[in-house]
Amino acid sequence: MVTHLPPGFVGLLNAVFWGQEQYEVELDEFRQAWDAVKGWLSFHGAYYVNEKEQRDLENLSLLLDDVDSQLEEVEPLSFHRLAPPVYEAVSLMNQINENRRFPHYSPVPAVNEVLLAGAAYCMDQGSEQGLRDRLPLLNECVENLRGLYYEQESGFPEEVRDTLLQGLEMVEQGIGTIHHGLPNKEEAQDGLADVKDGGSLAEFLLDWDRKEKERLNSTYSRFNIPMIGTDLEIGLESVKSVDRRKWRRGAKSTEEDLFPQLAEFWSQVRPHLILPPDEREEILLNVDEATGALGEAVANLKGKEFDDQELVEALEEALEWASEAFTSVEDSTLKADHFGFGEEREIFDCIKGVLAGSVPDAALLELKEKNSVPTEVEQQFQAFLQEPHEDYLFQAAWLLFDSVEAAEEQAAVNDQPWTCHLCGQVNEPASPSCESCRVIRKI
Repeated sequence: MVTHLPPGFVGLLNAVFWGQEQYEVELDEFRQAWDAVKGWLSFHGAYYVNEKEQRDLENLSLLLDDVDSQLEEVEPLSFHRLAPPVYEAVSLMNQINENRRFPHYSPVPAVNEVLLAGAAYCMDQGSEQGLRDRLPLLNECVENLRGLYYEQESGFPEEVRDTLLQGLEMVEQGIGTIHHGLPNKEEAQDGLADVKDGGSLAEFLLDWDRKEKERLNSTYSRFNIPMIGTDLEIGLESVKSVDRRKWRRGAKSTEEDLFPQLAEFWSQVRPHLILPPDEREEILLNVDEATGALGEAVANLKGKEFDDQELVEALEEALEWASEAFTSVEDSTLKADHFGFGEEREIFDCIKGVLAGSVPDAALLELKEKNSVPTEVEQQFQAFLQEPHEDYLFQAAWLLFDSVEAAEEQAAVNDQPWTCHLCGQVNEPASPSCESCRVIRKI
């Protein structure tokens, strides 16, 4: 399984791997990312939920010390010394995050985190400060839930409205009890009980919000535009139904709130989309032109140059174009699902990671040692390792896909009865030679 590293790590690892003499910029980026890991440990290491997690946190601390000592050495960094503790530290962080993501006490993350830290403190498996540090996050969560309540209030059954507010108030009361009661563990337990009971009532809000989003996504599913397609369709319907004087506000909100979400998403995924080499530029250009037309159509809603019908038609056409452009990307992109769950998927995942900057280039060498990499794919890896250019990896991914398709086609052929080319006998799929004349099967 390929381990993907957080942003800021791979640049230095690649620089050291390639023997780059100057890597001050990459080192600064790495130090910032590593400081974030140390901050993560300082926060999440304030308690442990079981003995295994305690050992993992202790090991993580040792790994951080190991990397810190390497960064302070006068000698040039060594990839083979630096990479293992970095990988192991990230793996441990991922394991701990995954374990704590499980709703041990509550599906509301902030509630669950406080209850975990509180239980650990009461069992002498966590610090008082670790519990205190989580109270502001829970308080912010309550404020967000309260805002969500008032947004959706009209849709709630009347009989649950008071109960929902009561739940939020119980959580707030619990926060206060914990804050003022610490370090007294009995008072902390009373506060934790209120947080748990109130959080159970507040779960309804999140479940309601989730179902409402699912309903909206199902109702407004016309435009396949990442992140904001539903909102844009709702906006289009609004433009068609309200007075033109109100368009400006909606257009401004779309430009300031929605378009940045799409732009951020697209900037993150675009560089490592594995599209057909002969169609890549055309597909990406189509997205750029379509989103440009969409931006222009929305901007025109704020002006007075065109009549209402022209503006509405231009907006609808731009939305359809953008939807078709992103659908083309989705349909044309090579994805992990195309490779099942065998070693071919691991190879593909590694290629994607190198392209995305979450896996160092050296991982391509490791792949060859533990996986049966097709010869033509390995040749592309070799070319990339001699001259790091993303086109070699794009080509490697498609060659890997070709090899998987060929294997599937062969398996399908082997699973069908076959006719002997010499005597015409129809033979069983598993028979390697003709049951009549014994001639070897031709593939």
